[in-house]
Amino acid sequence: VADHGRDIAWTPGADSPMHLVRADLLGGVFSVALHLQGLLCLHGSAVALGDGVAAGFLANKGAGKSTLATALCARGASLITDDMLPIDPGPPAMAWPSMPAVRLLQDSAHRLDYAKGPTHPQTGKYHVNELPPDRVERRRVPVAALYELFPVPSATGVPAVQRTRLTGPLAVTTLVRHNRAGTAIGQSDSRHLFMRASDIVRTVPVYRLEVARDFERLDDVIDQLVDWHLSRGAGDAARTASALTE
Repeated sequence: VADHGRDIAWTPGADSPMHLVRADLLGGVFSVALHLQGLLCLHGSAVALGDGVAAGFLANKGAGKSTLATALCARGASLITDDMLPIDPGPPAMAWPSMPAVRLLQDSAHRLDYAKGPTHPQTGKYHVNELPPDRVERRRVPVAALYELFPVPSATGVPAVQRTRLTGPLAVTTLVRHNRAGTAIGQSDSRHLFMRASDIVRTVPVYRLEVARDFERLDDVIDQLVDWHLSRGAGDAARTASALTE
């Protein structure tokens, strides 16, 4: 990876499976390349809502970030990215679009009506590579909020979803913890991670998002997310972000 991330050279091995090469390029390699261009690449999904502001969902594998993004798209949002979320710290902080595809576990795919055909032989997931054009966001979008997902057991008295604002060092370390480039950038360059995360949290609210792990309550979760971001009506990204930080 050279020229500040603008040039990527790859030499194939004798038996390099192309699906693994693609996954490596779109994951770690692109994350490093974008890091070298000044972005912070996070392990997360993101959708564009309303007048074009982004909500991002950060989580480890299996926590439900792809499920939330796909369910929000069914309600009118458009997919910015799944699995790798590049953010230009700005200001304003901007989410960059990535591959317009999602990978869903079988239970999520059945719930969201994407369980068509076989699952992928390597991942065991449904790879949804063809989303409707109006459900795909190809522009760079101002970030209104970032959510770290925490699935919780569903029970009587447990809200379908609730959020808690994270501030200061806790917000910064949350973003750094979900850094997609990992250790590939080298220790000498790791300070840039903290600087970029700090720049982002100055203008973007970061939340812990507890979501009841119950597909019967998924509609309630989506209703609340939509209400948080759209109930205040139209307006530009700055006004939406300001409302979220009140």
